[in-house]
Amino acid sequence: MPDVTGMGISEAGKALKELGLEIETIGEGKIVTEQLPKKGIKINSGTKVTIYTEN
Repeated sequence: MPDVTGMGISEAGKALKELGLEIETIGEGKIVTEQLPKKGIKINSGTKVTIYTEN
């Protein structure tokens, strides 16, 4: 799992979609502040990734 914290929503979404991952966004912000699974964890294509955002 790559680290997408600190990225903008569109940039993080693009990076994750290129890896074949599903994305769930929680929050109304524009910057990714947290992610699950955490960076460095081995995941499979199709895994659902939750990104939390803040302004």
